[in-house]
Amino acid sequence: MGKKDLTRLIVKSDAAIENAGVRISALSVFADIDDGDCTISVHGEIEGLSGTSLSKDVEISAAVYDAEGRMIALENTDIDAETFFESEPFAITMFNVPLVTVGKVKVAAKKSKY
Repeated sequence: MGKKDLTRLIVKSDAAIENAGVRISALSVFADIDDGDCTISVHGEIEGLSGTSLSKDVEISAAVYDAEGRMIALENTDIDAETFFESEPFAITMFNVPLVTVGKVKVAAKKSKY
């Protein structure tokens, strides 16, 4: 079936993202459907709100919800404060996502506990 652009379904958790001390931009979401398997990929870029560095590691999460509002997939990635400078691209890939109508893809961020 190929790739399907789901970017229009992105919902950013702006308060959580700002609380993490970052800005998230350039977001895109694509579903790759092949022989009954669905993989959803979220791509974007983060920038620090207070300049070129991060005070703590940041966890970026992406959650996929079906048309009824049920969460059907969740994955995250960590951005290392020690190696971060100015901005950094990220990718989050979710495998074996159920083949249903996607209602939204929520992107959030939070400071790491460590």
